[in-house]
Amino acid sequence: MPQTQTVRQDITVGQDLRVDIELSLPELSTPANEATPVLRPQESTAIEVSIKACGSQNDNETCALKADEAVEFTVMAIDKAILELVPHGLRDVAADYVFNLGLSFDVASSSDILHAPGAITGLVEKFVREQEENPWASIDSELLTPGSGYFGYYDDVYDSYDYFDDELAEFGTGAVAFAVASGGAAAESATVAKSVARTAPAPPPFAPAPSADAEVESAGASGGAGAALRSQADFMATPLFVTVNATDNGSGAVNFTAPDNLGTFVVRAYAATDKARFGSVETEVIVRRKLSLTPSAPRIVRVGDAFEAGVIVTISGGSVSDVPITMDLKLEDKSQELLSLTTESERQIVTDADGQAEVRFGLQAEALGEAKFIISAGDGSGSGDALELELPILGLQDPVTVATSFAIQAAENETATAVEGLDLPAALPGTGGIELQAGVGRLPAVLANARQIMEANVNHTCPHDGSLELVHTVVPAALQMYSLYTPDEDEEQDRATEALLATSGANFSLALQNLAVDNLTHSEFGLRWWIACPPLRPRMGPLRSASIYLNAHAVWLLDSLQDLLESTDQQVFLEGAGALRKLSDEHWRPALATQLVRDAQESRSRRFFPGPIRLSTVALARLGLGRDWAPPEGTEPQIVDDISMERLDREFGKLDMESRAYVALIHLRNQSEAGDELVARAIDEWTSNFRVGGRTAYIATCNGCATPMGLKGNALVLLTMTRAGQAVGPFREKLANYVASPPAGRYAYFADYIEKIVAMLALGEYDLARGSADPDLGLVVTSGDVELLQAEFTSPQSPMVVTGTSWSVLNQPPAPLEFSVDGKGEVTIAALLNFVPAEPLPFPTYRGIYVEQAIQLVNGSSQFDEPMGAPLSTVPLGSIVIVTIQITTPDALDATTVRILMPGGLEPVDPNIEGDSFGVCALPFFGVFSSFPYFNCPDQETLPSVVTFRYNRLRAGTHVMRVRAVAATPGVFGLPPTAAFVNSQPELMGLSPAGSFEVCDGEGCEAVPLGPARTPKACPQDCNNNGLCDLDKGTCLCFEGFTGDACGAFVET
Repeated sequence: MPQTQTVRQDITVGQDLRVDIELSLPELSTPANEATPVLRPQESTAIEVSIKACGSQNDNETCALKADEAVEFTVMAIDKAILELVPHGLRDVAADYVFNLGLSFDVASSSDILHAPGAITGLVEKFVREQEENPWASIDSELLTPGSGYFGYYDDVYDSYDYFDDELAEFGTGAVAFAVASGGAAAESATVAKSVARTAPAPPPFAPAPSADAEVESAGASGGAGAALRSQADFMATPLFVTVNATDNGSGAVNFTAPDNLGTFVVRAYAATDKARFGSVETEVIVRRKLSLTPSAPRIVRVGDAFEAGVIVTISGGSVSDVPITMDLKLEDKSQELLSLTTESERQIVTDADGQAEVRFGLQAEALGEAKFIISAGDGSGSGDALELELPILGLQDPVTVATSFAIQAAENETATAVEGLDLPAALPGTGGIELQAGVGRLPAVLANARQIMEANVNHTCPHDGSLELVHTVVPAALQMYSLYTPDEDEEQDRATEALLATSGANFSLALQNLAVDNLTHSEFGLRWWIACPPLRPRMGPLRSASIYLNAHAVWLLDSLQDLLESTDQQVFLEGAGALRKLSDEHWRPALATQLVRDAQESRSRRFFPGPIRLSTVALARLGLGRDWAPPEGTEPQIVDDISMERLDREFGKLDMESRAYVALIHLRNQSEAGDELVARAIDEWTSNFRVGGRTAYIATCNGCATPMGLKGNALVLLTMTRAGQAVGPFREKLANYVASPPAGRYAYFADYIEKIVAMLALGEYDLARGSADPDLGLVVTSGDVELLQAEFTSPQSPMVVTGTSWSVLNQPPAPLEFSVDGKGEVTIAALLNFVPAEPLPFPTYRGIYVEQAIQLVNGSSQFDEPMGAPLSTVPLGSIVIVTIQITTPDALDATTVRILMPGGLEPVDPNIEGDSFGVCALPFFGVFSSFPYFNCPDQETLPSVVTFRYNRLRAGTHVMRVRAVAATPGVFGLPPTAAFVNSQPELMGLSPAGSFEVCDGEGCEAVPLGPARTPKACPQDCNNNGLCDLDKGTCLCFEGFTGDACGAFVET
């Protein structure tokens, strides 16, 4: 049997790109009992860096320079406090350049995600134009990637290294710049710079500017002669960032001047050679005075707060001070009206064994403003320090808005008037004002929808969208409701409208070509949803059915708008109207009728759950086919009944809200007594489902529901009411406002072009019915002998008029507001009272939104911001708390803002720098989907004085927000009310109750529960809008001049 010998030799193949470097501070000494050298502010020292020399060990691969090898050093000094706030360790640059065999690459062409410069410019111009015309319009500004469907995509290179979120910037040149690009030195500086940008301006780390710290003579520092004030706003996080080329022996030196701010600085050095070797090293240096002060004061306080502020005194070397240190606090002259001292202004202290002592002074915030005070210290031997601190003193409440809105239609040959009582609530002096907003018609919203349609697939390239091309052909008819193609000789149009009208003809022609038979129109199945480009059409499977939705809307829209299309006097539209009528009569309508019968038959012959075809399908199909249409002869009687108008009338109560509008519109086209009764019934049911909020109102999707019906459904209801001529109080005008400016939708990425054209049709017919499509109207608003507004509206493009008037201008007490309108048209008016309440209310305020607030201790065992225990009125100093805000709304709301005013003793923690916290979106995957409208994760802005949450919409129900905060300052602080309001209608709002909050310190200090939660109680008749409802007691606080349990009676004089 043959034998073989095996010889094995293991060979290790490595790639060591490291080079060892040394970093030293030769001019500095280290105090006894300390391990870190000390430097005084503005003192300079040399920092030396060098390549480590080779020793007796076998380290020749990482030491010393090789022949002809050049090296470049990057040296930086970073405030350690910043690195603790945003951790970023010393980067091992060499490891980033070792080739990883586990890499996987996705390769893509950049041409797939390129956009023409004109497209970007057009997008910006469109945004500016539409904002000018209608600031409340919902603008579709998404720039889609060609060929990528709705969402676009991007490709990445994935590797096994950790990901860093830093915005990398390149510094230096040559080998160092190459090393920086790996995420090393520059990544740290970018992190630091980004952090500093959140707090205070700082010079760029790569080009240190001269210190801007103000140094003035010490103001009354006892024994502290020569001590200079240090402005804590001039905070240099990166006082050194420099690149230096090494000498021939591989060494280099830089000069470091310590900044004025005190603390520990991390000195880091990175090396990169032209032979692709890299190294890094770090050390620390402390910047401090012999005697130094560190501020211990709140970031903000509010009027009425009683608090403690002071400094931490530190003796260099950390020992008990030999002699007492004299402390002094002095208020600047102008600040003595803003702050008052509640303790002695001068005292003497002795530091403890570690060389530190905290000194606090009692202060009381008296008035609004920016207070300044100086704290100085001296030991009598010439060593001292002084700080000038700025303290913003804020109010206890934001401005609030109380408003009413209504419409006035001008009466022929007479002046129409309306009177609104004017009751001015108690407000802080100088804060009250009346804002009036007035506008005529909804043309800006109609034009905004038209632009969104026309700018979608501007070149009409394939694949073609059937709904989009259909809508392109009827947009000119919707615009003609305002006579835009046949204006009066003296009527001028703005450039944007002229450009829109000029391009509508080309859009119409291209859309008509794409709608032709054998293109988007199938000879048998009518209009289809889409069709591929010609080279790909052979691969498409055969079309097997017609779209009832698309063909029904196509036939109905053409029936509704054809006459307007022909009235444009434009040849392209006149010829196109005939072609569209032919497509409708010969293809769309027959395909709709055939498919309706076929679907009804299939529904009855199903193997499982056979039965009649869905009522909503029949209603929609009948909208296109009309009331008098009948199925072909020979159709089974049961099928005939299933798709009959009699069935729709008989089972009308089973239809959803939108389908009822289909049936009502059919009956309005063919007047009959039975049809009129059914239309009146539909309007009554819609009216009972109105959800009114401020200036808008919507129809709920079902009885007792809060969720709004879709925009198309609300537009169809508005169209039905307009054609029926029904007067339903102010609700129809508010419904028109809702259709003109709907809230953001859940699936905004998928444009519904038919919805847009239906909204245009409903708004246009409403304006025609109210005389606002061609207005000639004058408006005057007065209060007694004071004129607040005068405006004329002579065109549907007349801009909205907004005026503001201070309360001080009005007579005292003010006369009611009188609105006088003459001419033709309907003017929509909103009257708003903007003011800051004189006293924050101790009970919640409800005007459409109910707001609750609680402060609780944080659950330290949870990864997320979860509170535990009962709500508190007092917490110990240093506690970490959760401020929980809960808002409840009975209706769906548009973009909404929640402002949490922080009490002076609590410092909010920004979730962006909070480590593992995810902020208000308590699930990590929300970060991925936060931009997608379905996941309604709000934007959060965290400032010392206020934390703001911004929602793009709010569903009806309860929503919870949480903010982590630290009890940083002892004292008794005012607890301001948290406000929630709708951005476009600030009068739709709510406030949590105001109160007080204490941060305690010392012996006997412990958390104190707030007490049981209070259940809100309704007030009689909602106080008739003549007072405020105390939701705690259920009683009314009447405005001046009104009395009674419900504030429904005038005070006798």
